[in-house]
Amino acid sequence: MFIERSKICEIADKVTSWIESDGFECVDLSWDPQPRILTVYIDHPNGVGFEQCVSISEKLVQNEELDQMIPCDFSLEVSSPGIERPLRTQSHFMQAFNDKVQIDVKLIEKVNGRKKGIGSIDKIDGEQLTLKTTEGVWVFEISKVLKANRLADWSEVSRNAKEHS
Repeated sequence: MFIERSKICEIADKVTSWIESDGFECVDLSWDPQPRILTVYIDHPNGVGFEQCVSISEKLVQNEELDQMIPCDFSLEVSSPGIERPLRTQSHFMQAFNDKVQIDVKLIEKVNGRKKGIGSIDKIDGEQLTLKTTEGVWVFEISKVLKANRLADWSEVSRNAKEHS
């Protein structure tokens, strides 16, 4: 069963409304149609560990509205967004812009002859995002994003890990 990206965003917003009183945000969702797995990526200002994932999972499993939003039997997984976290909302893209990180973007359809690219955010103007890539500047609407993720600087991650070990 295929679920449209717009429906995924609607479900993610709804999940956020159910968990925000506990200080959590639903960063994004992913749907794997073959084994019918809905993965909910959550974040919290203090980070997300195993216990938090279990707690949110238990809360969502009891929510009948979530079952109604997905019209088939499915398994639920709850996870932290990880270091290469998904970007879904304007505030997610703004944070990536402020952090000056590279992002990987795939759009729903081609815009200016392109459907995907990697680069750094040069500007955000309302819903319009300007991405600097090796192929040049690419401008598109955030609403056209199918999938976007921050890209980790793995050399820096490795360096930080060595410093803290």
